[in-house]
Amino acid sequence: MKTLPLIVALFVVIGSSIFASIPKSTVLQIIKTKHGLVLPDSAKNIQNSGNEDLDIPDRGIVTLCEVSAIDLEAFLQNLEITERRQPIKKAGSPTVNGWNVWPRDAKTFVPGNEEYAKLKKNWEGAASPEYMLSCTSPVGDWLHVEVWKLNNGNLLLKLYTDWN
Repeated sequence: MKTLPLIVALFVVIGSSIFASIPKSTVLQIIKTKHGLVLPDSAKNIQNSGNEDLDIPDRGIVTLCEVSAIDLEAFLQNLEITERRQPIKKAGSPTVNGWNVWPRDAKTFVPGNEEYAKLKKNWEGAASPEYMLSCTSPVGDWLHVEVWKLNNGNLLLKLYTDWN
């Protein structure tokens, strides 16, 4: 796919708003390339933010999307989980990075850097933190996964892949 590097480069410059005009199949290919993961078919409202394409020593990409709860178990089967943690706060926002609602001694987290802070609320209702997973990354140095429950029964998945 010769246009994928151009689309990814444009995405880095313009930000997550570009996904509104990119076909879902291309967005899913970007996720597969950047995180090494295949999102469930039910994935929607997909957002990305990061500096993963820069030639710097510490970089990453964060993705936030809504999925059907029935797709979660199959998605988790593809992860090499090294740690599972419960939130230390009952309320928070999936758009907030850093430790947010998660234990400070967790193996992984989404850095609070500005380049990862472009996520916006694009779902209906409130989100409550369920758990987070520290994982081995198929493409980076490590993978962080957060699962948030929505009032409508769906879930939010927040993924962060880090390269050091």
